[in-house]
Amino acid sequence: MSILFVAIGGALGGIVRYLLASRLAASVRSVFPWGTLAANLLGSFLLGVILGGLSQKDAGGAAEAFLAIGFCGGLTTFSTFSLDALQLASKAKWGLFAAKLALTLPLCMGLVWLGTMIGGRLWG
Repeated sequence: MSILFVAIGGALGGIVRYLLASRLAASVRSVFPWGTLAANLLGSFLLGVILGGLSQKDAGGAAEAFLAIGFCGGLTTFSTFSLDALQLASKAKWGLFAAKLALTLPLCMGLVWLGTMIGGRLWG
């Protein structure tokens, strides 16, 4: 049953990422891949909130499979982050390449941490 929860959550997370990335691309005309960054930031924060809340309730199982592994896993994307960075480098957009690398990891990690603090307080 957990596989079904992961699959449904992953499909929904992927749809949210697609909609977020396509809407941002249409509204923000830029070479910088804002959609991927936004999806990874949102997914990192939500993952922190979910896992912070679940750890307070000693829960897991279906909720973790659907929300954390499925939805957040479908929403976030390391492969597209890597592809975006390589495309910026191949176009010699070195400033944007450096910004992509410098922003993504610390912001995502910080948002996971912030999310766990908030999730723990909300459900603690």
